[in-house]
Amino acid sequence: MSLRQDVVDRQWMPISLTIQSIYKNIGLIFSKNYNLPGFNDLYWPLGGNSLLKTEKSIQAELKTKVSLNKWYLNLASYGQIVDDWIQWVHQASGIWKPTNQEKSI
Repeated sequence: MSLRQDVVDRQWMPISLTIQSIYKNIGLIFSKNYNLPGFNDLYWPLGGNSLLKTEKSIQAELKTKVSLNKWYLNLASYGQIVDDWIQWVHQASGIWKPTNQEKSI
């Protein structure tokens, strides 16, 4: 388990958390993270967006290892939910501009 909270420009960022559990050959990983907008996202000439919000995400992964004779098969399933996802969108003017999408699953 790991837990972290950062301060950026005197503002507390969302808590980052990772929990990993392994029992026999089954593993479960859960994490909560954030991603700050990059310099290009904020200030790209003609397309930057200085009003972007920080992305926040929750991820989960379930994995297992199956063995048959001399063969091994690793299986994994994962999912992610992102709030305020930063996505570059083509504008009618022909310019690409980053915007926050409310939710991405």
